[in-house]
Amino acid sequence: MELSAFGAIMKFAMEREEEIAAVMKRIGSVGGESFRKLGERIAADAAKSIKFLERTRREHVNELILEEPTTGLFVDDYLCERPPREQPTPAEAGRYLIDMLDVIIRFYTDAAAKATNPEAARTFNRIAKKKAKLKASLEEYISGLE
Repeated sequence: MELSAFGAIMKFAMEREEEIAAVMKRIGSVGGESFRKLGERIAADAAKSIKFLERTRREHVNELILEEPTTGLFVDDYLCERPPREQPTPAEAGRYLIDMLDVIIRFYTDAAAKATNPEAARTFNRIAKKKAKLKASLEEYISGLE
């Protein structure tokens, strides 16, 4: 399914952030205290990203822009393929979260390129950069496990 309007892009972004937070709540305790703290950072960042997206939508994007047609962004391109099993190892949970962050970073980067509203593009790029920093922290944690 194509995200064919800017409003759909914003909604999809918020849904992915909610998914990241939900996954963290489910698997955040598998790796001990340091993984739990990192998971809390990731979940808190997801909540902040949702608020940032909502604020951008409310303050900088009018209804005409929300209905503005877009092309080239497809839902299937931004979904993670392998959900973690019920009780993953810390390394499995970390790799899955890295996959999720990779996908969301790519989504925000692609959405920024498609955005005609400069503030929306800045928002997408800013969130992508924050996610990249979290991903680097997670990769560092995972490398210590292997």
